[in-house]
Amino acid sequence: MAKHRFNKKKYLLAIALTAIILVVATFLTIWLTGYRMIKYETNEHGVIRFLGKVSNGNIPFDGNLYFSDGTTAKIQNATEITYSNGDVYKGEVDSLLPHGNGLMKYSGGNSYEGEFKFGYPNGKGTYKYSNGDTYTGDIKYGKKDGYGTYTWCPDMDGNSDTYQGEYKDDLRWGNGTYTWANGSVYVGTYEADSKNGEGKITFANGDTYEGEFEYDYRTGKGKYVWKNGEIYEGDFFQNQITGYGTLTWVSGSTRHNYT
Repeated sequence: MAKHRFNKKKYLLAIALTAIILVVATFLTIWLTGYRMIKYETNEHGVIRFLGKVSNGNIPFDGNLYFSDGTTAKIQNATEITYSNGDVYKGEVDSLLPHGNGLMKYSGGNSYEGEFKFGYPNGKGTYKYSNGDTYTGDIKYGKKDGYGTYTWCPDMDGNSDTYQGEYKDDLRWGNGTYTWANGSVYVGTYEADSKNGEGKITFANGDTYEGEFEYDYRTGKGKYVWKNGEIYEGDFFQNQITGYGTLTWVSGSTRHNYT
């Protein structure tokens, strides 16, 4: 009786073909069930990779996100992204990034609701801070920039300091109005978060000052009017009357001041 000789080449070929068929079948099954691996190249956040299920139109729907900086995230329903650092976003998405209108809740307790641009708060929106402060207005790449209103956390009586005016690079910069919780009001210019330039303060007790400011101090030329009608007009330095000026009493008499 003849013996069949073992053909090693045919055996290895059969194994290889079987492996190829299994791999093809696996990928075909994954493809037909809607799972994909998609890579996005962005200018703002480098390469972002998606592994998961897509919806009609090949849009990432449910799956994992891998960012080039090593962080990860999960996306659900194509509108909710939970990041590995604890931040959670709900809203419109483009290229696996918050883009359009949405809400971001940060792990530290702050939140932002409004317009986004490729992952950054950008446009019109509202920040709510964990300490109770709020900001509503213009945002540029996550920073207050343009025109907006900042309201500090209310005091025990429910009153708050507020600032309404211009911002640049997260700082009060330009024209603005600051209202203290006690009712005092400043209207004037700011630079780098400080009162600088020309402005006017109306104090809660009825006194007023109008003139020059430097780094939040009344410094330069100015006019101070007391509630009782007395007036000082002249030089100031760090909120103090100094240099040359004229003091006018209610009676109309005057005195020149030299220091």
